[in-house]
Amino acid sequence: GSGEGARDEAAERAAAAQVQQAIVSLNDTWVNGDMDAHLAHYADRVDFYGAEDAPRSRIRQERERDLRTFNVNRQIRVLRQAVTFPEPGRARALVDKEWTFEGDRMRRTGAGRQEMILEQEGDRWIVVSERMLETTRSRQERV
Repeated sequence: GSGEGARDEAAERAAAAQVQQAIVSLNDTWVNGDMDAHLAHYADRVDFYGAEDAPRSRIRQERERDLRTFNVNRQIRVLRQAVTFPEPGRARALVDKEWTFEGDRMRRTGAGRQEMILEQEGDRWIVVSERMLETTRSRQERV
């Protein structure tokens, strides 16, 4: 009927909002050092920055190492997200973000565009792939 397209569109908008919220939460939990909540956003296996089918434990190792290094100040600002649905239950998010991570010996700042692929699991959206598409600025310095 005539209402169907509108309903699909509303459902897609609602799903896109859920995906965007999941990505914001994923970033916030890491910034706050809440590792279990952070890892809950990922599938058991993830294509992770060029490491295909990496176990979630690999993400934990990398994130915990960064938490130790950047133990003074961590900030991530999600500037904008564009979410599309290549197939039902699968979302692709392009995430423009900027970051500042500071430790007692090191500071890293940057900005770029990330691609996140998420799959729907019940009422949640879980990351199955994460990579940088482009880094528009990046700087690491000893402090």
